[in-house]
Amino acid sequence: MSVMNDKLIKQWVDEGLITLPQAEKMLADVKRERKEQSSNKFIIAVSTFGALLLGIGAILFVASNWNELSSLGKVLILIGSTLGAYYAGFVLKYEKQNLPRVGEALLFLGALLFGASLFLIAQIYHVNANSHALVFMWLAGVLPLVYAFGSAPIAALSSFLFYLWMGLFLFRNASLSMSERDLMMLPAFYLVAGILLFSIGGLHYFHERLRNVARVYRLIGIQVAVVTLYLLTFKALSGQNPYGIGSREELHISAQFTTGFVLFSIAALINSVINLFFNPSRSETNTVESYICVGLLMLSL
Repeated sequence: MSVMNDKLIKQWVDEGLITLPQAEKMLADVKRERKEQSSNKFIIAVSTFGALLLGIGAILFVASNWNELSSLGKVLILIGSTLGAYYAGFVLKYEKQNLPRVGEALLFLGALLFGASLFLIAQIYHVNANSHALVFMWLAGVLPLVYAFGSAPIAALSSFLFYLWMGLFLFRNASLSMSERDLMMLPAFYLVAGILLFSIGGLHYFHERLRNVARVYRLIGIQVAVVTLYLLTFKALSGQNPYGIGSREELHISAQFTTGFVLFSIAALINSVINLFFNPSRSETNTVESYICVGLLMLSL
């Protein structure tokens, strides 16, 4: 539940619905609640930063002893540290519930270690896997945690992985010598993908437990959309190709990109309409953001 507005309390006093002492008590409670929320955000930030440092430390430990460890030893350390972080985070947040913020940070650490383990194990056994495939596996592995734990930090990580995977995938399927047309398609894709993530985030308001996740997806989505829209104002990325139509291969790549662009646009449009008319969160901020994203989508088409 959001913190009560001070103006609303004063309005109740003016209308005679509550007495002045009651209003003072309510304002004091509101002030205390705001202070607690600010403190919780600070704890989350510090815990998440600590988890990042722990993850970097674990990776550096393995890297510094890389030549001395056997392949099996490397794999056991990577898997053990990942499972250990998940288990410790689950215990602290859900079983003992004595350090929920630290537990959430450890769950986030487990998600980071899971990705590091994927890349390092692929390197250990010389697995011939494309980088975008490994990033997609990482995304597929952490995405269920977003919904199992309602974790905002892991939601932010999954958003980053989604955009990273998309960029790597597009570059993988582009020609080795990137033409201006190919370069232009990447910001266009990110624009529509940002709107798509924003609209998908709105769907999470249908479940009370996922409202923090919804806010993370919406904020990241709209930021990506605005940044890429700005990039598209530059002439080099505006779609003007002074080098002509290009080769047959470039036409084939452009057709692939266009298909994906249209599919992303249709999905974003459908989700945006659902958010505008059926989203249970009817706050003015969410409504304005939804109209902005629909407008951005219309500009991109």
